[in-house]
Amino acid sequence: MTTSYTNQQFQVSSANQSLVGATFTTTYFYKFPNKIIFNENSYITPEFNNSRAYLAYLSAGVTIPVIFSLAFSIQAIDNYWNEPAPGFVNNSFQLNAGLSFTIPSY
Repeated sequence: MTTSYTNQQFQVSSANQSLVGATFTTTYFYKFPNKIIFNENSYITPEFNNSRAYLAYLSAGVTIPVIFSLAFSIQAIDNYWNEPAPGFVNNSFQLNAGLSFTIPSY
């Protein structure tokens, strides 16, 4: 857990606010057979002085070896802001896929 202070200033000044809160984090990592790796990270940040202003984050991904030092990975990321800036949506979702090459060290 960490504590935080956020000063939000927007073009619409009535939406400005100063927030004091905490961040609660979890991380999960699991290694399957055949070097397949699953990882998950999440956190939530409730604000003490405005219970409606909080954000949550979740990412989960899998890395799968393909051949030698080449691996395929896919990751989903979701962000949720309960009170976003005026004109913005409160939820965003990303799905990322990629290939990675690891140079072996001897």
